Amino acid sequence: MSKTFKLAALAALCAASAAQAGVAFDANIEFDTTYTDARDKPATKASTDLGGRVEINANAELARNGDYFVNSRASLIVPVNGDQTVNGQNNNLNNVHMDDAWLQFGNSNVDFKLGRFEAVDLFPLGMDTVVMPADGTGYRANVLRGRITDGRFHGALGFNAAPGLRFEVGMVAEKAGDTNPSGLRPAVVYNTGDLTLRAGFESLQAHNGGENSTGVGLSAG
Repeated sequence: MSKTFKLAALAALCAASAAQAGVAFDANIEFDTTYTDARDKPATKASTDLGGRVEINANAELARNGDYFVNSRASLIVPVNGDQTVNGQNNNLNNVHMDDAWLQFGNSNVDFKLGRFEAVDLFPLGMDTVVMPADGTGYRANVLRGRITDGRFHGALGFNAAPGLRFEVGMVAEKAGDTNPSGLRPAVVYNTGDLTLRAGFESLQAHNGGENSTGVGLSAG
């Protein structure tokens, strides 16, 4: 017997019990202009490309009772160039798609978030910052950070232990027949004045004969 629990039903119930709960919409626009020099002449030519996207967000406080809350968020990404085909293959990043879609409940001390989202960023970049690792990859302790695209479960339990100190434990669960990693991702962020410290690690469980691994991330800003 297969049992399925629908979170949509829970969200609908919360919304029904909070008739005064409203939905707040916001949006932002990003344009990217990329110039590519013709350094490999005559194999490539210099080119200038325009990209970017429009992000539309819907935020809702589904329920609140004193210090307890149930919040949700959905984000839609609309690329400025629409649907594109690159090297004979469709690039999904150029399609209209859902970015965030999550439900969060708890209070000011502890909360739990599940759905499609990104957990705490251990290496946040500045505004309009481009990072080009020398080897083309680079590791930022974000394999299990989130925005899972293949239907696996993703949740994060957060604790606000003290002013400026937050612990978070993320979990990505295996899906039947999955070849992608699952596991735990604990992280901690501490803010005091102008100083921010971040630390965390990933414990990856490989499947179908793969090797287990762990990764560690530390940063200060």
